[in-house]
Amino acid sequence: TEFEAYAVVLSTYSTIPWASRNHTKKVSKSMQRIEFSDLTPSTEYNISIISKNGDLDGGIASTIAKTNLAPPDPRPNPPKIINQKSGFVTIEIDRAVNYNGPVSNYLIVIHFVDDELIHDFDESLLTSYQKAQDVGLGYYIAAEIEPFNEETKTFTVGDGFTYGRYLNPPLPNRHFHIIIGVVSRMLDDQMVTYS
Repeated sequence: TEFEAYAVVLSTYSTIPWASRNHTKKVSKSMQRIEFSDLTPSTEYNISIISKNGDLDGGIASTIAKTNLAPPDPRPNPPKIINQKSGFVTIEIDRAVNYNGPVSNYLIVIHFVDDELIHDFDESLLTSYQKAQDVGLGYYIAAEIEPFNEETKTFTVGDGFTYGRYLNPPLPNRHFHIIIGVVSRMLDDQMVTYS
């Protein structure tokens, strides 16, 4: 007479209380498709379908499935400047929370500001300092750092060392903003959200 479908949470990265709730749908016997549209990103579910004949249960089929990665949420806090001297800036980074997946890395982005005007940057063009210089971009990735468990982490922008795949060169005497990116990675998929 109908089908009942269940999506039962097996594991999730989210700490939002509603993210761990299970989902149930009932559809008529003529339906060939059941859609769960409000599932939590980066979550593993046991999906089961039970055939029903009135109040009696019939056959059951189950599979394990994961939802796709979504951009990190909420946005990371902007860094706090602790110390600024010629060529470098020490910042404090707040530990990120991500309700949509793991926190895999942090990116530290330098964005030069011309005449006090803030220009958006194209995330798809973000690259290393040298490549940004070669093509004339006004922004670059200065560092890629590992996740941390402490509430905050200090980092020196412009110290000349390499972090991850990126050189952190001394800062020029220009007006710039420092942006924090939170990277979330699962299998071959990656999403980034910026402060």
